[in-house]
Amino acid sequence: MYTERQPDASILVINDDALALELLHRMLEAEGYQNVQTETDAQRGLQRCLTQPPDLLVLDLHMPQLNGYDVLAALREEGRGTLFLPVLVLTADRSPQAKQRALELGASDILTLPFDTTEVVLRVRNLLALRFLTRSLTEQVQTRTEQVVSTQAAFEQLFVANPLPMWIYDRESLRFLAVNDAAVGRYGYTREEFLQMTLVDIRPSAHVPDLFDQLKAFDQHLTAGTGVQARHLYKDGTCVDVWARFQPVDFNGRAAVFVTIEDITARLSAQRALQDSEQRYRLMSENSPTMICRFLPSGQCVFVSSASLPLLGYSPEEVLRMNLLDCIHPEDAGRLHEAAVQATSGSGATPAAPIEYRLKTRDGRYLWVESVLRAIYDDHGELLETQTSTVDISVRKAAERQVQEQLRRYRTLIELTAALEGSLDPVDVVRETLERCLDLTEYTRGYYVEAGEQIEVHAVHGIDPLPLLDAAKMFEDLGDLPQILRPVRSGAPFFPQDHPDLAARLRRRQVPTFCILPLLASGKNLAALVFAADGPDVQISAETISLLRAVAGRVNHAFERSTHVSQLNQSREETLRALGLVLEYRDYETKGHTDRVLAWSERLGAVFGFSGAEMDALRWGAMLHDTGKVAIPDGILLKPGKLTPDEFEIIKRHPGIGHEMLAHIPSLPATTLNVVLYHQERWDGSGYPTGKSGHDIPLAARLFAVVDVYDALTSQRPYKPAWSHAEATAQLKREAGTLLDPDIVNAFLQLFDVGIPGDADA
Repeated sequence: MYTERQPDASILVINDDALALELLHRMLEAEGYQNVQTETDAQRGLQRCLTQPPDLLVLDLHMPQLNGYDVLAALREEGRGTLFLPVLVLTADRSPQAKQRALELGASDILTLPFDTTEVVLRVRNLLALRFLTRSLTEQVQTRTEQVVSTQAAFEQLFVANPLPMWIYDRESLRFLAVNDAAVGRYGYTREEFLQMTLVDIRPSAHVPDLFDQLKAFDQHLTAGTGVQARHLYKDGTCVDVWARFQPVDFNGRAAVFVTIEDITARLSAQRALQDSEQRYRLMSENSPTMICRFLPSGQCVFVSSASLPLLGYSPEEVLRMNLLDCIHPEDAGRLHEAAVQATSGSGATPAAPIEYRLKTRDGRYLWVESVLRAIYDDHGELLETQTSTVDISVRKAAERQVQEQLRRYRTLIELTAALEGSLDPVDVVRETLERCLDLTEYTRGYYVEAGEQIEVHAVHGIDPLPLLDAAKMFEDLGDLPQILRPVRSGAPFFPQDHPDLAARLRRRQVPTFCILPLLASGKNLAALVFAADGPDVQISAETISLLRAVAGRVNHAFERSTHVSQLNQSREETLRALGLVLEYRDYETKGHTDRVLAWSERLGAVFGFSGAEMDALRWGAMLHDTGKVAIPDGILLKPGKLTPDEFEIIKRHPGIGHEMLAHIPSLPATTLNVVLYHQERWDGSGYPTGKSGHDIPLAARLFAVVDVYDALTSQRPYKPAWSHAEATAQLKREAGTLLDPDIVNAFLQLFDVGIPGDADA
């Protein structure tokens, strides 16, 4: 380790010859030494050695002002008691006196000029190895010294302050040489009395022969940790049972024994009590259906009752040879460990709460059991053993699972009923039913189909529709389709279990298990829900069939209601559009205005996040925005020339009139009414009827205003011809930020980049 080159070693070269200094520096770096420092001034070099000692000093002897001898003398004087610093002297002085003086002043080695490069490198390497070896040995000595001091202090603290009685006695005379405070306090003798006594004095007279027998055996086999049970006598006459541990030691040059005493009187009493009751305990446990186990504090199982055989399939003897941890389900091991820690961390007066977990039986299955853990302590609070009482609770757990599953089914059914009642879209009804029923039943796939001239699949949950279409084609080819569809067309759910002959044919053909729930609206069979499971032999429970029959009624009710609602929504849409067209015919110069602004409003509304009910409200506003014009006289509404100020004031009333007329229709949302009332408001507040400005104007009204202005510009009116698309867009840009919302104008114009229905230039 120390003969190899040390590339990280620090080397300082002191020489007033710059050429020699450069030569040495390059030579050492070429050998891989990375930390080479040079100094031409001996005084500065000496100061560097004293403040930051290098690992090796290469020194010239003859230098001006301060020579090498002075440097060596100063280092020897200042470096007393410090770590060894090797010095390699390189000098041109070949005299024996120079060499002798340098060595006397502490030089480690001397080379004279001219020197051989290889020899210098080897001398440097050897001196550095010596340096690092010296450092290592010094550190080892210091560490060992500290360990000895620490060990001695720890021993003294351990001996004096230890709560267990301890003493040291002479092996030849058996006299006490030292005793600790615990021995003085426990045995009742003063320290001075102890030091005048022998081991014989603390033994009852009847047990003295045992002492000499033990000592004779110790003389032959005494080793560290040797222990023996004995009877000791306190000063007040009390006899106690102890466990004594012996350690041979050297005590001030005398052969001695270090002894630690543990009072085991209470433990032996408890053990005797346990032994007395062992027979009664075993008789009771062997005749109990509960598996009883007893564990030592180390975790070793020392007793298993005969109930282990009917419970786990293992005899008590087999269980005692097993590692019971291997029988516990991995998911339950953590909870059982926590329960064991809790049971052994208290006083033992109250047993821990029962813990439920799974144990593996001989046949490899896991059995649910419940155990009660009780810790048994002695009078001093020391744990003697842990007892467990374990019973089979698999029947109870199965009943709990059945109840939980039933509750889950009822909860899901309630959620399905609530979802169906709140859904207005037939497609939502179908999808909700497919998802919920698959969670409730043994089926794994669901389809929504319409059966007309052909079977069409419109919604799927669980898998693609191709297997269902293939099955329908097979039924049709085999002639079974009429028998399947006949009850369905009458509105009754179809379960193959209700048709034994057909069910048998389906099983022979390996047809997956399925059922069909028809959906009716206005008494007409429109569609059906089909549920299927993977494989022909999936057992569908009677509860599932009963549940799906009940679901079929709820789904039919919801489906029929949602169908009627859809029809009503369609009728409302058509009615509102017809009302918009009536207004067009009232103002017959603007034919197609309603459909154009409707299409543009939908496209522009989508850009600003309108969807669903909000998009419907925007569309209805576009249809009804000019409802108030029904109250405007024809002479004003259809006037070909410019309106007078009074006539324009009458025109400005139409948004308020329209809003008042439509506000009494409860199904019209606020967004629709906002479009009707505010579509003539302007960004700068110059519009009517309220003079709102900026973002105070509802978004839907601002959006529709841009669409309405564009259509007015590109449409022919009694008072103007139609503008081109380019002219209209230029006008919109001019009005952006004054009359119209600039962001909406910009978004509207971008729609023409991708095409828009009704583009004037298209």
